[in-house]
Amino acid sequence: MYSHLKVSLGDVCSLDDLRERMVVYLSQSNCHEILDAMTHVTKNIDEGRLKMKAHCPMVTDVGMKENALKILMGYVVF
Repeated sequence: MYSHLKVSLGDVCSLDDLRERMVVYLSQSNCHEILDAMTHVTKNIDEGRLKMKAHCPMVTDVGMKENALKILMGYVVF
């Protein structure tokens, strides 16, 4: 079901590891909602519709990181 997400997350973490971490804090249905949203976002990234500039200082710029997180956390999948 989440094979596309599994491939996209391959360099960051395993999907199984992510699930194990999430079930500690979230219900099963909430985990599925988050994984569905992540699948949709990673698909847009992989298909080139959502991009980040190569020289973007995301790691060092705290304000930019907070804005990006607000945008991604507000992402809703219907």
